[in-house]
Amino acid sequence: MADEYSQPSGGSSGDESATHDAVPTGGKRKRVKHQKTSCELCKARKVKCDRAEPACSWCARHNRACVYLERQKPGSRIGFTLELESKVNRVDALLQTLWRRVEHHIANDHGHVSSGVGDLVTTTTTTATATAPSSSSSSTSSSSDLPPHDMVYSLVDLYFKHCNTWCPILDRKSTFATLLGSTSLTPPDRILLHAIVATTLRFLKDTRLSPEMRAHHHAISRQAVMLHAMEKLTITGLRALVILALDELGTDCEGPRAWNLLALLAMNVTRLRLESETRLYVQGLPPESWIDDEGRRRLCWMVYVLDRYATVATTTLDFILDDSRMRRVLPCSYDLFSRNVPVETSIPNGTVTKPENLGSFSYHCQVLRILSRVHAFLRLDAESLASNITTTSSSTPSSDSPSTPAATPSSTWRSTYRALDAALDNWLQSLPSEYSRISALCHSDPASRVANWFMLHSAYVTAVVRLHSSAAYPTTRTAALGSPSHYAMQRCLSAVQSLRDITQDVYDANGLDLVGPPFAFALWVAARLLVVHAATVGGPVDGKVDFFIDMLACVGEYWDVANSYASVLARVVRRGRQGEASFSAMRRTAYDLASLAASTRHSGLEQASARPASPAESDCIDVFDFFNYPRPNGSDPAPPGLLLQRPGEEVPASAAVPDPDADWLGSRTCFVLGLGTEFELWCDKHVSSGLLGTLGFGNELVRGPSTNPSANTTAKMPALPTLTRKQVRSERGPTSPEWCVVIDSTVYDVSDFADAHPGGAAVLRAFAGEDATDAFYGLHRREVLVKYRPSLAVATIGGEEVVEYDSSGISDVPYSEPSWLRDTQVPSPYYNESHHALQRALRKFVEAEIRPEATSCEESGAYISQTLINRMSELGILHMRLGPGPHLKGVDLMNGVLKGDDFDYFHDLIVGQELARVISRGFQDGNMAGMTISLTALLNFAQNEAVKKRVAKEIVTGVKKWITNGMFCDYFVTGVRTGSSLSVLLIPRGPGVETTAIKTSYSPAAGTALVTFDQVRVPVENLLGKEDKGVQVILSNFNHERWTMSCGSIRACRVVLEESLKWAHQRIVFGRRLIDQPVIRQKIAKMMALVEANQAWLEQITHQMCNMPYNQQARHLAGPIGLLKMSITRAAHEIADESVQIWGGRGLTRSGMGRNIEMFNRTYKFDAILGGAEEVLADLGVRQAMRSFPPHAKL
Repeated sequence: MADEYSQPSGGSSGDESATHDAVPTGGKRKRVKHQKTSCELCKARKVKCDRAEPACSWCARHNRACVYLERQKPGSRIGFTLELESKVNRVDALLQTLWRRVEHHIANDHGHVSSGVGDLVTTTTTTATATAPSSSSSSTSSSSDLPPHDMVYSLVDLYFKHCNTWCPILDRKSTFATLLGSTSLTPPDRILLHAIVATTLRFLKDTRLSPEMRAHHHAISRQAVMLHAMEKLTITGLRALVILALDELGTDCEGPRAWNLLALLAMNVTRLRLESETRLYVQGLPPESWIDDEGRRRLCWMVYVLDRYATVATTTLDFILDDSRMRRVLPCSYDLFSRNVPVETSIPNGTVTKPENLGSFSYHCQVLRILSRVHAFLRLDAESLASNITTTSSSTPSSDSPSTPAATPSSTWRSTYRALDAALDNWLQSLPSEYSRISALCHSDPASRVANWFMLHSAYVTAVVRLHSSAAYPTTRTAALGSPSHYAMQRCLSAVQSLRDITQDVYDANGLDLVGPPFAFALWVAARLLVVHAATVGGPVDGKVDFFIDMLACVGEYWDVANSYASVLARVVRRGRQGEASFSAMRRTAYDLASLAASTRHSGLEQASARPASPAESDCIDVFDFFNYPRPNGSDPAPPGLLLQRPGEEVPASAAVPDPDADWLGSRTCFVLGLGTEFELWCDKHVSSGLLGTLGFGNELVRGPSTNPSANTTAKMPALPTLTRKQVRSERGPTSPEWCVVIDSTVYDVSDFADAHPGGAAVLRAFAGEDATDAFYGLHRREVLVKYRPSLAVATIGGEEVVEYDSSGISDVPYSEPSWLRDTQVPSPYYNESHHALQRALRKFVEAEIRPEATSCEESGAYISQTLINRMSELGILHMRLGPGPHLKGVDLMNGVLKGDDFDYFHDLIVGQELARVISRGFQDGNMAGMTISLTALLNFAQNEAVKKRVAKEIVTGVKKWITNGMFCDYFVTGVRTGSSLSVLLIPRGPGVETTAIKTSYSPAAGTALVTFDQVRVPVENLLGKEDKGVQVILSNFNHERWTMSCGSIRACRVVLEESLKWAHQRIVFGRRLIDQPVIRQKIAKMMALVEANQAWLEQITHQMCNMPYNQQARHLAGPIGLLKMSITRAAHEIADESVQIWGGRGLTRSGMGRNIEMFNRTYKFDAILGGAEEVLADLGVRQAMRSFPPHAKL
């Protein structure tokens, strides 16, 4: 319709009063032509306007000014096209002329760009004078010193994507408004833009930018920043200098340009008094606002961060910014900073007062303060450290303090070492829960959002390796250090493995372009530690070093310093593998060169000499000098206790693996399982014989349970203000800068989330200001709302009941719970109040702590965290999964909810079914399934003492397939052929044991592995049971294993039934609910019958198990349990098929509404195979039944 088009204002629309024409007699009725136009707001919104006077309905409803303008005639005015064409031709000719001048300038003067600073200054000044217009200063590309405007916009955007996430000194909105807005740029702002251009050109992929032009713009922008920094001292100029420092440190972190730039930065921070919370400014301008003050705080801390990384890399230099002068409070989270919300974080001495206001950058600053202490600690030997501490303590004597014996240098050194180790552990425990899920976040969220967490992880690994490598790989045995520490070595190797895992996740998520030089430095440190480890133990270097070299090369596409790291590592590793020199010899070479460099002349008359290092020697210094502790003093090239071998000398066998029992740090383990009193006592009897060692299940860096009492509790939502629906429509609608939607009477601000929304911003704009409850639940599950509510909910609707969702309660959906939970009027004879109490406690724990991790791990493939394992151990969940038995005697379960002595098989059934409600099958098997199956064999068949055998040790060679948890377990309960029969051995992960991941149809979170044993020596005491009687050990646990799988499988079927009922009730098809279709009701009825019948059979067998001794169960229930498992897996097959038919395409989609249905349909077959195939179990059941068949029974 013509009156729907939006026309330019100022024209005439003709006579608007003649809107009704008479209908001629006997003729056709003419269509009435409305000449009035739509109002201007409806034109802008591109919606139909009812053109009511004096205001249309939309403007009246939203209390907006309704403006009607006269209609113009259709089409452009006469001559407009010719004028426009002429203008375009003139602009094109002007651009061609300017571009030819630029090319001519580059051709003549580009050779002088790198020839010297003086030539570059002259060229830049001349060019600016010749080409800068006097009236166009508002354009960022008005002169040839900056790229075109669209390219500059892209570069600023790239800076916030690739750099500002881990160097968060700029606010995106205000920066874009200042640098790319309509106002003129001030000189400091233009310098800031130059710094961004110089640093982010490496990320720009624009075909218009040739390598020569890229180098030209980089040199011009860098020189502009440096000249400004030399002449003027401003906050904006300092920000520009910090951003330029990223470029310099990313090119060559140890070059003179980088160090000169850092020195200038540190001096400017001191001159501007940014290192303290200044109250009164006598000179200089105070902050204009809180966000300006927070911006200065972030600027100071970023200079601190850069100084720490650059100095730690040298191992010998002092920090430019002294820690004693850093009296700044910690920066707040970036979200609060960008929203200009004034908050407190800490007091100036570093003590955190408001941890909820901290962000990843805050924690980064904290861990680097600890790294600073580590660096200062390792720059002193034990004697110097003791002397410093004694001097400090004696400077403030107390007359009334009792005299204490002076601490020895070695005890002082060790106590300081332990204090720094504890500081790192305490810092790790203080991190928020997101840190433990970064592996999943980098897959589920845009990687740029969690790049700061990647950097934080790398900083922690750097600090751990820097501290513990001094005790794990010392150069000299001293009174303080003693022999290399087994504990320290394990901490280092665990840290390296952790970094390798997170780097793999970052690489898989295509996020290596989002990390900066500090991440590359962490990779460099981790890879070098593997080489140092090989040099110490005298073996080949770990294959993970190749992974780190490859990852450094990937990072090197953007930061040249990573390429340098990769090249040096590749050369050293190649020389070691090809036999040109052993790694131990290369480390000794680096030590000798460092000792020569540390030597000093004894007299001013003594002549100095030069001894240039060869390229191979330089590589040795780069790789090994970081780990030279104690540092060579130059006076003695071979001090007493030197542990390094000269070229040609063999590494002594005693150096291969440090003795844990002789560790000067004490009997500390890197992994804590904490299975309770009985199990700990059992472990105490066997650890001395080397049977268990450190029974760890994974290589996470978290050691032991959380000491934070609130670490495992769900944060409560604070009280929200109330709004009316009219206020939401008028103030938070599509024309407002803040878009809000109403879902379940709660108002959610989705404006910041708009760009990240999978459907785009248009989807959210369409519902801005309106109720989106029905639309939301038509596309998303409720847990999506629960996940984002804490960060997006801003208000509630006044006078309306806010819908709260408690997933830990009993569901009201029919048949969604077993009858003993559902039918409270008729209590079950099998269950009592202790069963109900255990069920309530378990469901709360599963929903609060297991489900979030299960969901993220299932998506990312990450293994279960040691933190969650420790937590389950504290509550006794790991105990309960082994079934009733002596291991539960005297143990309080679920914080006293149940006594271990009262635990029966119905409690065991509840444990299995509550854990299975989380439909994440890969994680479900990864959640200690291997321990559940294998640990019973240790409890029942482990020997207290070594038994006599034909040989002192077994040598095992072979392959095991589809081993659940094999990728991260530490021990393997393995059936091996000995002579004519089988024996069962406990084989620790070690030399000769290799695991390779096997890809199955569920997530890698299960850790399914192909395990290869190649000439593995197993101690005699690791025999389980009797020799050649391994079949008894293997068959002893089959009943419980199959029964446990039956419990979980039927519970998963019930979850599918519940979700199908909900979906059929809310899904509208052709105006009717899905449940109103008879064919759907038939499918639902079939699912109900299968679930209820198998649950009843399961409870009947469980009752028999409770009233039979274990040996009697093996004889009488093996057949019935096998038939039960077969029946349940057949039911699962039918339920999976019917549910997919009900859900349609959503039942085949891994995300969204039908996620659980797709997961169940894809993985239900595992239960039909694992623990015995259906056909095998059916045959077992029939054969066992026929054994008791009466011979006289006839038809």
